[in-house]
This record gives sequence, C-alpha cells and structure tokens, in this order.
Amino acid sequence: MSNLLALFVICSVIAFGGVVFAPRIFTNWGQKYRKESGICFGLVFALLVVSSAQAKQPNFTVQKAQLPTYKIVKEETLSVVKREVDVLLEGRVSKEVLAALARKIRSSTDVYERTFIGYRIKGENSAVYWATTHYNPDLKIVINGGTKEEVQKMQATSLNEEGTIVGHWVVTNGYNCKMTVYILSGKYFIKTVFADGSSQKDEYKLTKENSKLRLEKPNEFGEYFLIDLNGNLEFWDKDGKFYTATKL
Repeated sequence: MSNLLALFVICSVIAFGGVVFAPRIFTNWGQKYRKESGICFGLVFALLVVSSAQAKQPNFTVQKAQLPTYKIVKEETLSVVKREVDVLLEGRVSKEVLAALARKIRSSTDVYERTFIGYRIKGENSAVYWATTHYNPDLKIVINGGTKEEVQKMQATSLNEEGTIVGHWVVTNGYNCKMTVYILSGKYFIKTVFADGSSQKDEYKLTKENSKLRLEKPNEFGEYFLIDLNGNLEFWDKDGKFYTATKL
C-alpha cells in the first residue's frame, strides 16, 4: 500500500505542475481524456483510503500473560463505590502477570468505582500484603514483599559469619532481607542483609520462653523474636505475633 501512496503523490505533483506551467495543454488533455483520467484518479484515491484505514487499524496480536493459580479468600463491597478483594497466590509472579490478573478480577464485577486487591503468598504468614493492585480509579501496582528474583537472590546470599550459625531466614514482611542468628564468644547476634545489598549487625539478649528461644534488644515498640522448635523465626511486639519466617 505504500507504493500506491507514492503513486498518488507522483500523480498529484504532475497534475499540479501541469496546471501551473502548462495550463492550456493540461486543460486540453483533460477535456480529451476526461473519462479515463477521472477513473484513474478515482481508483488511486480509493486505494489510498483503504491503505490509510489499514494503517490505522490497531494490532491485536499482543501476547496475553498466562494467569497464575489463585483463590479469592475474602471480598467486601460498599454499594457501587468500593470493592475490596483478598487473593491467595501459589507463589510470586511478575508485575506484568499481576496487571493481567488485576484486570480479570476487576472485570468479573466491573460496576464499582474503585477496586482494591491485596495478594498474599500461600504458606507465608504475613500481616502485610505481598502485593497490591488498586484501581483508585487508575491501576497502581505495588510489590511489598519482594519479587521472585529478589527472594532467590537473598536465599543464595552467603553471609560467611564467624561463630556458630543458629539459623537463616528470608523475610518478606513489607521489606526484604535475609536474617542470620549466630553465636560468637558466647554472645548472640543477628545480621540482616537487605535486598539492596546493605546490611547491619546487632547484639541480642537470649532468654527462654516456654520451649522457644527469645531474642530481644531494647526498643520503643516492644519488638522481639522467638525461634520455635521447628527453627522458624517469629516476629512479636506488644500486640502479639505479626509474622513468621520459615527457616532456610
């Protein structure tokens, strides 16, 4: 179709030049071959219109994202104003897949002005959503608990700490890090390595609470850790337990 467009442009230039530089000759020729020239220019114009319409036609061959296995575990609505949905995923997915899943969940009941969708990962006990896809009213995607690649990177991080290692845990409770508890010279330490590569090391006091080990240092929020019999790291504060990280 681009060749036809070029032909039309050339014909237009010839016609314009004829009118300007040889108007008498061009007029006589047009009168003599009026029918043939009209048909020719009409055909070229029709093909140009078809070519333009095809060029503007949108491309619908975009590959669709494959949706993951999921389950809606909770749903609340407020008139036609708001819809809140809690979703349980089998595992972490990419931002593109989250967007596709959000569109599907929203379109299933597309009568609400705003739709708020929160995602949790199966087997992870977290008070914070792993990710959210909120239509307020436009879609905004936020991943709180680390992407699949970030978690794999943290799991593979070698800390090489001196002393006796008590345990390693990957934490995805709103911030992403790998924590290691170890004993050095009779003292207990926790080293935290964050997703951006930064780290910190703190000394903790060890006590026993029933059958669990309690690690605590002075802080204004009353926060402390418990290591249970399975080696999992529990996060506690004055209001109770709010997260559990499984031992690696």
